[in-house]
Amino acid sequence: MDITREDLVAFALGGLPPGDAPRVAAAVASDKDLAKELREIERHMRLHDKAPRLEPPPALWSSIRERIEEPAPRQRSLLHRFRLPLAAAALIVFALLWPQGATGLTRVHGHVAEREPGVYEASDVARVVTADGITITMDAGTDIRLLSKTRLALGAGRVFLEVPPEQSGFSVTAGDLVAVTTGTAFLVERREHTFVWTESGHVRCSWQGREAVAGPGEAFFASTAPPPPLPPSPRSWFRRPSLEARTLDASTIRVTLRNEMPDPIDLAPSKGGEPLFFASYAGHDFPLAPDDFQPFPLAPGAERTFDLRLPRPVTDGEALFVSYPRGGVRAEARR
Repeated sequence: MDITREDLVAFALGGLPPGDAPRVAAAVASDKDLAKELREIERHMRLHDKAPRLEPPPALWSSIRERIEEPAPRQRSLLHRFRLPLAAAALIVFALLWPQGATGLTRVHGHVAEREPGVYEASDVARVVTADGITITMDAGTDIRLLSKTRLALGAGRVFLEVPPEQSGFSVTAGDLVAVTTGTAFLVERREHTFVWTESGHVRCSWQGREAVAGPGEAFFASTAPPPPLPPSPRSWFRRPSLEARTLDASTIRVTLRNEMPDPIDLAPSKGGEPLFFASYAGHDFPLAPDDFQPFPLAPGAERTFDLRLPRPVTDGEALFVSYPRGGVRAEARR
């Protein structure tokens, strides 16, 4: 199958299905023209992320409101007549020139919440981009704090950072571990183990008096304990699960969830009581839960099939979407 520009855009955004991403990556690695086109797409994405946000000062709105609400005189001068159009033009100028915050993030996919200014938490695998074009992929349950344009603190979890060469000197702290990059792609984890794992380029690491430079494929562990086994590549940690769905009859749907990631998936309702799946049809979202469900971990490479009762029968030809919110995936089924 030929690789289209749409495939390359989806690949750059991390939005391809798990089975398609390796195919596109292999094609890009073997085709110079595709690689050049992908770099051009990523360059345009970084330029887009650096564009200023449309955030005019609040005082401008107040000024416009006062002018709208003031009584209209019987005769108006030419200047007064065009006061509102001039104010609108000033609004556009302010919006275009108003600077973007130094530590703002643009969400690409997944669910990321800003708990407090500069502190972000991901509830599933999520990708964000900073104002300076640094791409941050966050694992579920990860929280980060953007300290400045050049400094990030990892509170807990796992992040994969893609730092352009012009952002050399960008640093990540994870407890006592400090990692400074010269412009590269690398992973930092702070869970049972704290370590840096470089995919490309070089990262200068320091921890409790120890210093080292981690090159491509090398890891630096901030611990004296034996290192854990690592998957084939840093990116493989951030694959999403896959989901399939098909209707068995008007009131029953069969859902198959497969763990495509190297970590187990904890199949259990969330602390807030959110069910495992949702069905979207007839303009509504309906929670779906297996009968007598017992929580269990889904091992890497394993899959589980559930036959779920629908709250309302599906009519012939009606489209139905089933989602697994904690994995950020969904599947379509038709009656």
